[in-house]
Amino acid sequence: KNQGVCKVNTPKRHHYLPKLYLKRFCTNEQLFIYDRKKNEIRPQTPVNTGVQFHYYSSINEKGEKKPEIETDLLSRIDNDANNVIEKILKNEQINEFDKEKLSIFLGFMVHRVPYFENSFNSMYSYINKKLLNSIFCSEELVQIMTADNEENITAEEFVDFYKNSNLKITPHRNESLRFMLNQSFVASECFMQYKWEVLHCSSESSFITSDNPVITTKFVEQSTGENLGNLILFPLSNNLCLSMFHKGTEVVFNEINQSSVEKINAVIATNSYQYILGKDKTIIEKIVAENKIQGINNKKM
Repeated sequence: KNQGVCKVNTPKRHHYLPKLYLKRFCTNEQLFIYDRKKNEIRPQTPVNTGVQFHYYSSINEKGEKKPEIETDLLSRIDNDANNVIEKILKNEQINEFDKEKLSIFLGFMVHRVPYFENSFNSMYSYINKKLLNSIFCSEELVQIMTADNEENITAEEFVDFYKNSNLKITPHRNESLRFMLNQSFVASECFMQYKWEVLHCSSESSFITSDNPVITTKFVEQSTGENLGNLILFPLSNNLCLSMFHKGTEVVFNEINQSSVEKINAVIATNSYQYILGKDKTIIEKIVAENKIQGINNKKM
């Protein structure tokens, strides 16, 4: 009897905004998304939002795409964090182990998104161009480095080529993935050191989120304009937002008014990369108009 070979389907669609996360900003399994590039608001489902083909697949020496970062790591991190957020939504107290799971999720939410990849690529290009500029500024140095080239190209020709070429330096995706993995766990350790304040808004308002959902911003005293330090924000759902400011181990719950929600939403929206997301189209339209948001955010991390 012939026995067929069972092939395991390799997931190709990788969500940089997890579906379980996006569902918390939905109404009737749908959310609204403002596309800064297209300058339009449209309804979408979580399954088709914040997703790219093979986004976390590394490439091995044979040129094969390996999805283990998505299948073995991120899927587990997302599920663990989802369970912790469920506890928070139920107003249950979370323990240190829960906080660690959610901290790891937050670390990856900083570094797994296209905004981080774009910032990493820009940094990589800048550093390497600086290095090349320091080399090609001197024909004598180039002569030493290229003395054995088989084409007998002169140092002067090398320098002329470099100066007249519009050289673009882009790292291999494996490099940004490697940096993502390293920095995500480093960031998670930082988040563990903060006191967590879970902010709850009334049913009359709602939090938005974005494709760059973990925000570090200046916390300014309104009366004096004094910068009191960095404030970290992460929307957990349409009615909950995680805030970190003071160092500590506590997790506390507080109600905030509509004015405070609007200020937080403005920070989230202005720090978005390409997409602003939420359950309420009217709220998104108001935020975009008041903050004059349009065009991809090219500010680097």
